Amino acid sequence: MAETLIQWNYRDFDMIVPVPLHWNKEFSRGFNQSWFIAAEVSAIIGIPARHGAIGRKRNTLAQTRLTQSQRQKNVKGAFRARDLSVSGKKILLVDDVLTTGSTVKETLRALREAGAKRSMAITIAKA
Repeated sequence: MAETLIQWNYRDFDMIVPVPLHWNKEFSRGFNQSWFIAAEVSAIIGIPARHGAIGRKRNTLAQTRLTQSQRQKNVKGAFRARDLSVSGKKILLVDDVLTTGSTVKETLRALREAGAKRSMAITIAKA
């Protein structure tokens, strides 16, 4: 991922933000895989990663067994900015796997609503 970002002129981003888990899921799991990816990419390319810039307003169902339309409904409006740290910034959103794009789309929407100047997403894999 870091090598791809270097090819994309990654220096254009101000901050790396992971797709958040609901606090209950992160607590029970013990980690957020997107945060680990974002932190590692941050260490390699030198752009700060910000855990907690975006949060979940509500706990959503696991997406794995849902259809595309169910996934879209499941995450609709589920994300929000926790503070104004993204306002006016160019944000690189990091997620582990892209399946239908519903989660990424909604998270990018929350970043726009919080005033992000520009945002784009990158994932490790596409299912």
